[in-house]
Amino acid sequence: MKKVTFSFLLLVWICNSIQMFAQKKMVQVREDGVYMYVDQMPVYSQGGQEGIMKYLTETVKYPTVAQEKGVSGNVLVQFVVKKNGRISDFKVVRGVDPSLDEEALRVVKGIPGKWIPGREKGKEVPVAYTIPVSFRLAGKSQSASLSNSVTVNKNIKAPLEGIWQICTRVKPLGYGKFDIQTGPYLKILSSDKNLFNMHLSIMNGRSVITAMGTYDQTSDNTYVEKIFKSVTDPELTGTDSKLEFGFISENLLEVSFRLPGRPVDSKEVWVRIIQPNLKQPEILPQTF
Repeated sequence: MKKVTFSFLLLVWICNSIQMFAQKKMVQVREDGVYMYVDQMPVYSQGGQEGIMKYLTETVKYPTVAQEKGVSGNVLVQFVVKKNGRISDFKVVRGVDPSLDEEALRVVKGIPGKWIPGREKGKEVPVAYTIPVSFRLAGKSQSASLSNSVTVNKNIKAPLEGIWQICTRVKPLGYGKFDIQTGPYLKILSSDKNLFNMHLSIMNGRSVITAMGTYDQTSDNTYVEKIFKSVTDPELTGTDSKLEFGFISENLLEVSFRLPGRPVDSKEVWVRIIQPNLKQPEILPQTF
């Protein structure tokens, strides 16, 4: 009964968050006057997203201490693109390890050149911008923290629909049971082929939709996400990403993918917290 009650309350909370988003088009302006989302997002003047990826690839140095510990992952660094095209107010909004966070912050602060400022209703405004800095060890995937004994069962044919939460730890306990720890990220795959990625903030009780689009299952073990817009990974906007998946159990899903401009495949495990047949949240692409 506890599990059912928790799932129901979580669904109510998520739906309320989605309704507030649809009605208010999210909190668009911070108290300091910085916009979170605008009609025209800022653009890096030296090659756009490709220019940024080239700079990061050439500049990032993998900290020795992180390599020795086998630590890897994506650090999200946020900054403000001001009305004059300069950038300031750098901070790590999702860290991995102190050494990786420090290196990511150093590199992003050093991005050369100016930006084409963002615009809202034709007017230049300061905009918050987030860049993912990827750290990958050779031969290791993003699932390094997950148990190596977790394996995909090819005989399981379960639906993709539902609300999924990312796992930071999955350890089999036997008899179909698992010790699972989860992170603050949700993926909503609706029955009418819409998808939403969400970041949950435990501290302030708010949630942010970080990406939205549609998805389509193309085979027994692949599906394609067509991203309309992504806040955390801007390079995904307008792209079709092919993902390979397999079920560990009916409610545990392993997903493998490669982000544009990243030479190494990533792997994640998600746990389904709400059952299938979820109807489309009332969110229109233009409100994001």
